[in-house]
Amino acid sequence: MLQKPLVCLIHGFNVWDKGKGTVGKLRPYIEAEGFEVLELPYRWIGVIQTYFYNRVLAKRFAKRLKGRKVILVAHSNGNVIANIMVERYGVQAEGLVAINPALDRDTKFPQAYKFIHVYHNKGDVATRIARFIPAHAWGEMGSVGYIGGGHRAINFDTAHTKGMSHVWGHSDIFENHNLIDWGKFIVYQIGLEYHV
Repeated sequence: MLQKPLVCLIHGFNVWDKGKGTVGKLRPYIEAEGFEVLELPYRWIGVIQTYFYNRVLAKRFAKRLKGRKVILVAHSNGNVIANIMVERYGVQAEGLVAINPALDRDTKFPQAYKFIHVYHNKGDVATRIARFIPAHAWGEMGSVGYIGGGHRAINFDTAHTKGMSHVWGHSDIFENHNLIDWGKFIVYQIGLEYHV
């Protein structure tokens, strides 16, 4: 059996609780499947600060992960940070779990990712609006999914996945009644990549 990589959780911007109410809620589901988890929290930042601070965060997080194989699980702006970590600072990320990513729908993902799982729904107004912010990496992927082609990405529409709770909105997947289904589903999909 392959050794499981470290799973790193990266929250979005405009978060006061360092991700405890979003990606941090995935920790028990991921640990239950035998993965080691590392949360990569940062202080509250606003829209303007993301232009500059995303690279600072990516560099700081990359130093902490030097030499480790990881899976990055990111929400919203956390996906921008994740891609910078891999592209610019060489983080050895085997996969990306992109939850309502604030990325352009045709983002060119780093080739280092062996898999990309994109969780999206049309009710994600935040990312639909984000595409109109000038000169920013943000876009509507959290609303429409990944449409770039040319890379191994799987889209999961959280509003229309059979047998799962209906999720509509930017952070609604993390609500306790939705997380019961989706927390297990997200980890199951990661496990399929490692045959665990």
